Amino acid sequence: MVDVKRPSLEVFEALLRKGVIIRAGQRGYPTRIRITVGSAEQNAKVAEALEAVLQENGVQA
Repeated sequence: MVDVKRPSLEVFEALLRKGVIIRAGQRGYPTRIRITVGSAEQNAKVAEALEAVLQENGVQA
């Protein structure tokens, strides 16, 4: 799990708009997301999208 230091549902929705599906808001962890490992290409897409989403809102990736 990754602590994105903001509500995980916001990150989930922003990533979904970029075509990336993750899991958000596990019980008791409202600022954490869960990312499943995929192919090298999929992982690169997730990393790029997550970095962009976090930078949009001033969170350092």
